[in-house]
Amino acid sequence: MAVEVTMPKFGLTMHEGTLQRYFKAAGEAVKAGEPLYEVETEKVLYEVESPRRRHVTCCAIRRRGSGGA
Repeated sequence: MAVEVTMPKFGLTMHEGTLQRYFKAAGEAVKAGEPLYEVETEKVLYEVESPRRRHVTCCAIRRRGSGGA
């Protein structure tokens, strides 16, 4: 079963973040707690971890409207 991993919001003032790099490619196995991708905001560079043990099926970016992160 697929698990969608979204960019977390870091604090009340975060309005946008930039995906800097993926650590895993489609088809690779990932363990729970292992870094999936790196996000940069105005204040922080953060590694987002996998919530579960799975295989990466795709690396897709969906932009949200200008209303928030």
